[in-house]
Amino acid sequence: MKKRFLIITALIFILSVSILARNEFAFIRVQDAVLRTDPLGGEIIGRLNRGIPVNILEAGERWTKVNIEGWVLTDSLSMENPEGSATLMNTSRQQPAELGDVVTFTRTDFIDGRVELEMELREVISGEEAWQIIKHANIFNEEPGRDEEYILARFHIRVNRAEGDAAFSLTHVMFEAVSDTGVVYKDFITVSGLLPSLRADLYEGAEHSGWTYFLVKKDDNPVVAFDRRMDSEQWFRLRY
Repeated sequence: MKKRFLIITALIFILSVSILARNEFAFIRVQDAVLRTDPLGGEIIGRLNRGIPVNILEAGERWTKVNIEGWVLTDSLSMENPEGSATLMNTSRQQPAELGDVVTFTRTDFIDGRVELEMELREVISGEEAWQIIKHANIFNEEPGRDEEYILARFHIRVNRAEGDAAFSLTHVMFEAVSDTGVVYKDFITVSGLLPSLRADLYEGAEHSGWTYFLVKKDDNPVVAFDRRMDSEQWFRLRY
């Protein structure tokens, strides 16, 4: 029986192409980085853990070729091993958490009670790639305007401790995009069919990863706020 070997090279979108071009390897900087057979909507064939080294074959502007099977976003890479990096406890609009940072905080409201949470932004997709994913999820999703684009953000949330036996309800409305000039995007938008969805009810010890979405100006450099104007407010950078 003839054996056939499928060699799939991964192309990874890199934060700094010039830095990568001078190096022969990088590290996966986020936990659970998605590995695909193709960069644009390819089949998910695995996930890579934070700290895994990958060899760089060719650095590109949008994607970088590495000798690992599948495709991952460049955002998932770091030139330094991220293992052992400090967990963040305080973020702000001026100093938002970066991709792969784990933010820990306490949230209290009259519905969910007091919960201790971990939150991490693991993947960001924008522009035409984001629109193609959204259109494929549901053909009735609204196309962005000429000067607008969608940003998709995949967050990972863990409930470390909850008050009583109450479930923490995670929803899209807890997240808001804010422009680089400090203006909150107020237009209400709905995107259907994205999987896995961010929406979840989580009991103590449970964790969940899912996509949320934002419609922003193409020339903007927005950040995203979780629980804006609450004591549990946290901020994350959206452009990479």
